[in-house]
Amino acid sequence: MRRRSSFLWTFLALEQIFSLLFLVSVSAQEETTVFRLILNTEDKGDYFVILTDEGDILFPEEEFLELGLKIPEGAKIKEGYISFHSLSPEIEFKIDEKDVALLITADPKLFERQVIDLSYRVPEDADHLSEDTAFFNYSVDYRFRDEFNFDSLRIPFNLGIRWKDFLGYSNFSYTKSIRDEDFRRQSTNITIDDPGRLQRYILGDFFAHSGELGGGGSLGGLSISKNFSLKPYFIRSPGVEISGVLETPSEVKIYVNDILQRSERLGPGEFEFCNLPVTGKGKITTVIKDAYGREERIIAPFYTSSGLLTSGLDEYSYNLGLRRRKDEYSGLTFVGFHRRGLTDKLTGGLRAEVDSEIINLGATATSVLGTIGEIEMNLATSWMEDRCGLGYSLSLFFPKVIGMNTQVSLRGFSEGYGNISIFQKPRSELVLGLAFYQRRIGFLFSNYLIQNRYDGNDQRGLSLSYSKSIPKIGSLFLFGQRKWEKDKVEDEASIRLHFPMGGRRTLGLVNKVSKKRITRSLEFQKGLPSDVGLRCRFLIEGSEEVGVKDKVSLLGQTHLEYHGPYGVYSADYRRDMDQNNYGLGVSGGVAIVKGHLYPSRPIHDGFAVVKVDGLEGVRVELSNRKVGQTGKRGELLVPGLISYCDNRLSIEPEDLPFNYSILKRTKFVSVPYRSGGVVEFDVTKLQVFEGKLFLIENGKEVPAEYARLEIEVEGKTLETVVGKDGEFYLENIPAGRFFARLFKEDKEYNFELVIPESEDMVMDLGDICVEATVKIK
Repeated sequence: MRRRSSFLWTFLALEQIFSLLFLVSVSAQEETTVFRLILNTEDKGDYFVILTDEGDILFPEEEFLELGLKIPEGAKIKEGYISFHSLSPEIEFKIDEKDVALLITADPKLFERQVIDLSYRVPEDADHLSEDTAFFNYSVDYRFRDEFNFDSLRIPFNLGIRWKDFLGYSNFSYTKSIRDEDFRRQSTNITIDDPGRLQRYILGDFFAHSGELGGGGSLGGLSISKNFSLKPYFIRSPGVEISGVLETPSEVKIYVNDILQRSERLGPGEFEFCNLPVTGKGKITTVIKDAYGREERIIAPFYTSSGLLTSGLDEYSYNLGLRRRKDEYSGLTFVGFHRRGLTDKLTGGLRAEVDSEIINLGATATSVLGTIGEIEMNLATSWMEDRCGLGYSLSLFFPKVIGMNTQVSLRGFSEGYGNISIFQKPRSELVLGLAFYQRRIGFLFSNYLIQNRYDGNDQRGLSLSYSKSIPKIGSLFLFGQRKWEKDKVEDEASIRLHFPMGGRRTLGLVNKVSKKRITRSLEFQKGLPSDVGLRCRFLIEGSEEVGVKDKVSLLGQTHLEYHGPYGVYSADYRRDMDQNNYGLGVSGGVAIVKGHLYPSRPIHDGFAVVKVDGLEGVRVELSNRKVGQTGKRGELLVPGLISYCDNRLSIEPEDLPFNYSILKRTKFVSVPYRSGGVVEFDVTKLQVFEGKLFLIENGKEVPAEYARLEIEVEGKTLETVVGKDGEFYLENIPAGRFFARLFKEDKEYNFELVIPESEDMVMDLGDICVEATVKIK
């Protein structure tokens, strides 16, 4: 029996009198007492224990387990009590007579393991929208020249329909120029997602690719793939885990590259931090401060690769269909790959491409090299007609070696190698990349290429780039490269300066020099302040041939683009080679949700209709970014949601009328792929209705004092009591007609309560007279 009592000393004084009542099942020579229990320096409160003449402690088994301890092997348990002597050496104890305390030191392995998962936690109140919806996107791009002579017209459009778990989609394109006119269906398919199994099924048109050394193309058929985007927070790559053992309650801090990630107060025992949010190469520092103030610092290097899969995890894509070229389908084709995490440090896979003309098979492996870097290897062979070919690739990546990131890539193909894509394959190709960054110095990148080709046009190339952010001034970009091809050498260099001007405005100066031409340009840009607003770009460029005097080509370009709540509108002007070119464009979308049409900007993924109880002019934000404000119906369609992610939608409480209140201004919502739904923000209209109720008895009006009033409002029954002189008081009832009842003594009075439309905070409904309709038995 556990006791936490302020009457401790009273119990101690009376224990000799009542000891026989507590010791019915134990020896008369044992005594029961109360101790303050200190477990590995942590105060656990007051407990009743039994002391024996042999100096043993008998502790209740049930309460021992409540302490979070495991019972060691060999423990002696009798009549529900554990002998502490039998727990040695895993548990040692000592009695502090001065403080009336029982000091226990337990082996940390006896405590329950403490696991702290640092992966993303889905908000508990997140809503998943899964309504049947549809959308339509359109774009019109009209081009003309001097004197408004027609040049071209392009009208792409697409539509999608969501019904339960099925998404039907099709896109089209109409183009017209001076020479020809064309209307074409681009692709049509049905997509079925299964987030629980991370699987996506596509029936219809799709693009398939088998991976490194392979090819790809458009097929019409069936695609089955494992798609990790269906669970954006799913951890697919091996994470980093930090574990240890605490002898006392301690404060544990985890630093990643000297940045604090988590601080926890943990009890004694084993602990583990899993799924640390780390990428690439770095170090993890664990700082442990125990109950005595002693501090221990443990440093562990790490390297993680996004190309690895967790041990036992699969990634695959199987695609079978007819090869599509323009509008024609022909030739059954299979394209697929399958990768599997063999261990947390090694991922292997197979890939294949098969059609009536070619068979291409390959294998791949990705592995980390300790904490130094990673390696990826690919090998493939192909059979095409009477030719057999071989292809290989090797990629090494070493981050932060001597302060630099180093990448080496090597690949090569035999002359007979092929895949389902038509490509110009090199005999061999070597790419070496070096990158260096230091905050004070800047970012420096170098790339060197050697390519040997079967047509004899061997190439070499060297490029250097440098960038540096200059506080309070802007940014500097330098670039230079040299290309060697046969007997020809080409050099190019450029310098670019960017100056921020506030309000998302920037000014850019560029000077570019090559062997044949010098180009100088001045560019001004203004970005979008939010999802709604004006974006523009102005460019003036002059170029001249090296060695040719007084011959400067001028180019002028202007682009204006306004993002409104219902579309994107653009205008272009370009003057080049004494010719004027103009362009006008408009694009937008329409969503259908619950039978209502909502015009919008183009809808590329998820969307939501935000409703705010019919209130107009309420600002709406998506991930702290203003996206618009509600219209006359108190609604706004918000495009730009990321499917399957927790999108943060919020409204601005300051835009609500003074007599409205809201308990929750932010909601997290997720939507299926290219789908949406309705998000309602519950606002309460603070409105008071008062009046007087009178009962008609014997032709006279009598105040309905202290009668019980019931009103049926939207499926709910509201109850109140009528006050003195028949006065009643109601709050927050919507406008309309509602069935109401009065109960007075043995009579029931039924009537219709009318609440008129009004923005007044307090409304007087006047005198209401009712007659008895039912006599209560």
